[in-house]
Amino acid sequence: MNLRNWSKEHTLGLLLGLFTIIIMIPILIFVLDKLENHLMWHLDEHKGKLISLACIANLPAFHLFMKKEKYNYCMGLILATFVGLFVMFYFKY
Repeated sequence: MNLRNWSKEHTLGLLLGLFTIIIMIPILIFVLDKLENHLMWHLDEHKGKLISLACIANLPAFHLFMKKEKYNYCMGLILATFVGLFVMFYFKY
């Protein structure tokens, strides 16, 4: 898995991972707001935690691509998770 040999599969895995994170954030906000009514008032404090929880949603796709030996898609998902990690650190610190 080398970044010098970037392919369409890497890009699709990266876009799938970023799309999954972006879709999961509003879903997590909705679910956690139903569990805790005060979440929306303190959303600035929980941005990093929400992004880290949304990154976990990439695990089923990662596992599926690993079982099918589609390693380029897996590399894209890993890169999307790293992007989520950097955004999480930006909001946390």
